[in-house]
Amino acid sequence: MHTRPPAERDPSRDDARAALSIGDLTIALPPGGDRDLAVDGVVLNVAPGEVVCLVGESGSGKSAIALAAMGLLPPALRITGGSIEVDGEAIVGATEPRLATLRGARMAMVFQEPATALNPLMRCGAQVEEVIAAHTRDDAGARRARALAALADAGIGDPARIHAAWPHEISGGERQRVMIAMAQVLAPAVLIADEPTSALDVTTQAQILGLVRRLARERATGVLFITHDFAVVADIADRIVVLERGRVVESGERDRVLRDPQHAATRALIAAVPGLDPPPRAAVAGARIVVARGVSKAWPARGAWTRRAPVIACTDVDLELRRGEALGLIGESGSGKTTVARAIARLIEPSAGAIELDGVDIARMGPSALRPLRRKLQVVFQDPYRSLDPRRRVGESIVEGPLNYGVSRASAMARARELMTLVHLPERALARYPHEFSGGQRQRLCIARALALEPEVLIADEPVSALDVSVQARVLALLAEIRDRMKLAMLLITHDLRVAAQICDRVAVMHEGRIVESGDTREVFAHPVHPWTRALFAAVPGRGLANGG
Repeated sequence: MHTRPPAERDPSRDDARAALSIGDLTIALPPGGDRDLAVDGVVLNVAPGEVVCLVGESGSGKSAIALAAMGLLPPALRITGGSIEVDGEAIVGATEPRLATLRGARMAMVFQEPATALNPLMRCGAQVEEVIAAHTRDDAGARRARALAALADAGIGDPARIHAAWPHEISGGERQRVMIAMAQVLAPAVLIADEPTSALDVTTQAQILGLVRRLARERATGVLFITHDFAVVADIADRIVVLERGRVVESGERDRVLRDPQHAATRALIAAVPGLDPPPRAAVAGARIVVARGVSKAWPARGAWTRRAPVIACTDVDLELRRGEALGLIGESGSGKTTVARAIARLIEPSAGAIELDGVDIARMGPSALRPLRRKLQVVFQDPYRSLDPRRRVGESIVEGPLNYGVSRASAMARARELMTLVHLPERALARYPHEFSGGQRQRLCIARALALEPEVLIADEPVSALDVSVQARVLALLAEIRDRMKLAMLLITHDLRVAAQICDRVAVMHEGRIVESGDTREVFAHPVHPWTRALFAAVPGRGLANGG
């Protein structure tokens, strides 16, 4: 473990060696893009023990800088100027064998999505030990001991269990802790964290942010923390560097930037953080269209050689949804909210309980009886990058549902063109492929596809968690507009209280498979009763931001 104390100094001074030093870095984009340079003359330094937040919208160049620092830029991106040094050693121009030696030992990276960053064919402990084996001569016993210690340092309460587990057997927060353990096991000089909390619920996010800060201080590791979310920045940063279209437009100490932002891009990012104060809304008086009573779901235990109890995903869930109403189902990862949503959509069959859709109990209907009712209820999923078939033009994806229900192609395409106007995209978008759109545009297309069947109920399962905050704001505004214009009933699944505040008339809070509190959004936000609800509010990042409620 490093013993260097965090240096109390200006990290940009020439006479003090930075953990990470980036000088006038320029990275070229392939020809034909919206600009010539992904990164344009960026200067950035991170001191030992310091957390520097690199902030910007999607496409601003944040991840390109991170990949360049790790020597992992894809061939399509080329460094055309500038320097990168890690703990005094040049990265630009280094050979691949030398970069492989530095990765893990002197510099490490934690990626946004731990489910794809971890090898699904290796147990978690073996993946941590693999880093140790690549850089030390420790024997098997020493590697296991160091891996268990690293897992414990990463805040895992039962290191032995996680060491023996496969990635799919643990939660998202636990997977991210395993990634941090892998990154920190050899106490590197530099840790690059690329959006490591954007897919996590607020309580897990708060724990991960606290862990990163603690490791930076205790191990004198310089942390470059990449994010689009100024609420996260407010909780973790020592200094802030703001990027726009590949250029640094503002940088400085955290409190100064938050208190007195100088550039319009900084002000826009801060303003895009949703508040925690729900706007006043009139009570929705529409008729009930979804009624769930006593809904439970237990998954049978797997394993031929052992007897295990079933896994209880949700128990005795009651909820109602009215026409024209938005109900937010809030909870941490694993609380059961997505299971409830999938049961209501009849993507899974509940183990017990009743689910009425417009007065008809669909809880145990077979596929043939369900088919004519399915068009009444449609789903928008969390990840817009995986929700559209990459081999089909988006117009074909949007008209597929209506065509399956006997609508003529001419009518289905006419409806698709109307939907492009509704979701604020041009008609010509119908002829393009999914990879030609940004994340926010893809989610608009997924909304259009869900609306193509003219449903009466829309279930939106974490529809903005994969998007940066400014795009989140636009997609939420679109959902609110559609709800009001079409009088849809909307069930919004989210772990983000700020998102729920912006769009929901009522909220229901889930914990360990049960609804523990529900009511009018303004009332629950102003006077949370259940201890778990209060814990969720306490974990919201950036509560001190001026517009953060």
